Amino acid sequence: MYFTEPIHKFHEFSDMRKHLVMPILLSSWALPSAAFAADYGLSGADDVGMVEMGLQRGGSVGVGVGWTFLNETNDENTDETDDQSYANFRIEGVFSQPLTMYSSAQFDLGGEYYDTSGDDERQIALGFAGLHLSARDPSKGLVGLFGGVSHGKTARDDQENTAQWVGVEAQKYFERTTLYGQVGFAIGDVHSSPEEGFDKGYFARVVGRYFVDDDFRIQTELSYLFAEDAIDAIDDIHTYGWGLRADKRIGDSRFYGYAAYNGFYLDTTTEGEKLTEHAVRLGVTRQFGPATLFAQDRYGATLDQPELVARVTNWIEPLD
Repeated sequence: MYFTEPIHKFHEFSDMRKHLVMPILLSSWALPSAAFAADYGLSGADDVGMVEMGLQRGGSVGVGVGWTFLNETNDENTDETDDQSYANFRIEGVFSQPLTMYSSAQFDLGGEYYDTSGDDERQIALGFAGLHLSARDPSKGLVGLFGGVSHGKTARDDQENTAQWVGVEAQKYFERTTLYGQVGFAIGDVHSSPEEGFDKGYFARVVGRYFVDDDFRIQTELSYLFAEDAIDAIDDIHTYGWGLRADKRIGDSRFYGYAAYNGFYLDTTTEGEKLTEHAVRLGVTRQFGPATLFAQDRYGATLDQPELVARVTNWIEPLD
């Protein structure tokens, strides 16, 4: 199945890139859980309730369907993407496994397919996978390291591309609010075009979540990616991403319906290509582990990946 390709492609990367991603991720095993707990004043007896419960195994799987709208401007007035609009389909899953009372590993997997048949300047599909290793106090916050890989395909000459990223992340918890930040380094590669892609990319992402009640969450996010020499080995790219999502429990079930909107703006600088994408989606997720969406956020699968890196890499070839 196409969406499993990110995992297969991961084993085909060059030694240099393997040695970049995995040692940084594995180094998070050295996160000092005891020191982290001490810094937050955790003595086992001083904090009760939420902290004493410890982290829990949890996660979710989901599907969604929506519509994507594109708008491209070009200094030469040659709209290569033809201002497309098309259906999109998504699957996703996350799983968090406690390692100790205050540390955990989380795995992410997702994929999208775009119904854009008949257009040579288009995306076909995009998949991604990732790993997080973190230390967390459910009453106060989280610190950790993460990494991921994506694999995309576009219609022009059946081009394929991959992206890799690593970074650090943190969360701060308030009574009904979670603030979440990520910063990191990324590499993007268009397989059959050595001059496309980038070896130096830097990203930042900020997410805010507000829980109206334990099973109704509203989330907003902003992200930014800068990459050097990404198109024809000369064009830098600046990309801004944004999003809004609401998740609500369906009756007394463990199913949650969601409505989401995501967008990004990509500027290729010297070539004058500017692309804006808007995507709306409705979907459903099945939660497991912690009993509520709020409890999932604090004890279970609370992390995600900076998907902007994968999306930008998947657009480099169609925009050239």
